[in-house]
Amino acid sequence: MPNIMNERRRDRRIEDFNETTLSVLCGENNPVEEKIFHNYSKDISESGARILTNNYLPVGTRLQLDLTLNNLRERIITFGKVKWIKGSSSDRSWDTGVEFDKVPAYTRKMLDIYISWAGMLYPA
Repeated sequence: MPNIMNERRRDRRIEDFNETTLSVLCGENNPVEEKIFHNYSKDISESGARILTNNYLPVGTRLQLDLTLNNLRERIITFGKVKWIKGSSSDRSWDTGVEFDKVPAYTRKMLDIYISWAGMLYPA
């Protein structure tokens, strides 16, 4: 069940686990360098997501994100950059803050619908 998070952020953020595949991008034209599977978003907004991953991704890493919005059963693809990392190598899991950029219009629309829908069902 999604949970709306009240914080001092630019966009509404919902706490919800969504299956996420990350592709690390590199180079000028952003060819895929490596695929990382079996990740989950812990929360998501129209401007970014917190991703739980077992792979360390340095701040500044460019990514392609393939997210499945569980409650809408909708798959979206967008791009982003790692902005922060929390966690440790001892348990080999990290919370990774990703800021979206170059968001396709369809993806932006689906994120808006998803977050608005969760806000109506689960008001803060």
